[in-house]
Amino acid sequence: MTTCYRDRSSFKDSNFMLHFFDALKRFTNMFSVHIQLILAEINVEELRNMMKCSKRYKKMAIRYNEQVNHRYIFTLLKNHLYCYKSFFYGDDNFNVFLKYLKHFISMQYGCGIQLSTIYRSLSVPKEKATIWRPYIYALVYTLLSGIVVFYLKRYFCWCEFNATVPTVAYFVRDKWKTISKSFVNELVKDGVIQVVNNSVTPLSSIHLHEYTGKRYSITHSVGRLSMKSSGNIFRLVTNASYQLPNNEAINLKKCQSTVNCLSLNQRLKLQNGLFDVFKRLQNEFPNIYAPSLLSTKSAFTALLSFRSFAYSVGFRRFWIAKVDIQDCFNQIVHSRLLEICSNVFDEVSFYMYPEPDVQFLKRELEWFLKESTMSIDGNLYSFVKGIPQGSCISSDLANIYLSRLDRELYTKQLLWSPYKSLRNPVFETNNYALKKCATFFRYLDDYLCISTSKNDLQNLLSTLQSGLKSYELYSNQKKSQDNLHNSSKMFCIYVELTFSLRSS
Repeated sequence: MTTCYRDRSSFKDSNFMLHFFDALKRFTNMFSVHIQLILAEINVEELRNMMKCSKRYKKMAIRYNEQVNHRYIFTLLKNHLYCYKSFFYGDDNFNVFLKYLKHFISMQYGCGIQLSTIYRSLSVPKEKATIWRPYIYALVYTLLSGIVVFYLKRYFCWCEFNATVPTVAYFVRDKWKTISKSFVNELVKDGVIQVVNNSVTPLSSIHLHEYTGKRYSITHSVGRLSMKSSGNIFRLVTNASYQLPNNEAINLKKCQSTVNCLSLNQRLKLQNGLFDVFKRLQNEFPNIYAPSLLSTKSAFTALLSFRSFAYSVGFRRFWIAKVDIQDCFNQIVHSRLLEICSNVFDEVSFYMYPEPDVQFLKRELEWFLKESTMSIDGNLYSFVKGIPQGSCISSDLANIYLSRLDRELYTKQLLWSPYKSLRNPVFETNNYALKKCATFFRYLDDYLCISTSKNDLQNLLSTLQSGLKSYELYSNQKKSQDNLHNSSKMFCIYVELTFSLRSS
């Protein structure tokens, strides 16, 4: 409660004065202050009237038809909150609050503002510091998490915006409904998701865990749209940690037993489940993921290792291409993913102790891919192909799926690898007879291909495109970049700092 959130406000209704008193009681107990001392210092009746006016919101004149500027939203909210200026006891304090309001509107999706941070920025009378702290906490918490979020939800919808500085994009509600409906219809048309009948599949389903013997109610995930950095393209992201409110326990009439309510991620993290196994694979059998790079640190390490090797055998200039897989997570074929993961589970089960239940893991994965549901705008959907972005195992599944494709590339072309198990013996020594040297790196769905030969890089790109096609994946031509035709093109900062590009 000491953090104000925009995207997951805990206020259930618009009775702001009631929420203010509730917050005040909590904070006075937290800081061991008598609430009567605070009430004696403020004009309670005036504050009550102000919050009643906020509840009976005045209609805002929205002048935007599509995406709404953050500054415009800030101006609207600033005008509506100006009446609370006197409760901050000073223009300077209210101006400080407005600075945090501006940040609250524009901050990254899912983030929050600590009340202690705002409080430390205010000018507080030393003789009343003990009284001021719980009062300011309660007031700011009610204004930001209550009134501001109330107005934002009343007039706007917003989504995650992966710009250079992560933020959110605001839209008027009617425009957002059109965007969301069109996007979902396109996914259904492309065969990525399908509509699930709510009467057949309830919002939460009962699951009997094979290891604990307990029954759980599994809640659907919640899907949301996230705007890409280009500003006009969206992708589907799921909140797999969502739980139905006030459903910690459900009473079943048939079996007369109490059932714990779990989110999708909580089910996946149950004992000996998929999450546990994938973590064990990363720690005990990292080569299962090879040549996937599982972190940005490992990506930089591999990049520098290749440069060091290339320099050691006399190469100084390189041809480079960046390839992005188009809509990667949504295009993964379930049958092939199940086959690949089944083979992995069978292979490692002989070497893991305690030995995982392979059949149980296969059933869990099949349930996750085909039966888990997702809610978008109140409608339930399930995936026909692809994997939901947002679950705790999505990146593991994508890496294992693509690592099979990556290993096939090593059989078709002579490539250097950061993994010794995949590295050709010709690269083990300083072989000055090498006339060319090529490699590729992949982090999630982004490939970086490097070669000392222009023709060799073109062959590598052709092989990669063919490999992707065999897995029903395709590169995004708009985001793919190279220096094959323009050697002065610097498209990747870390590449620019690490390599000298081939001049024409």
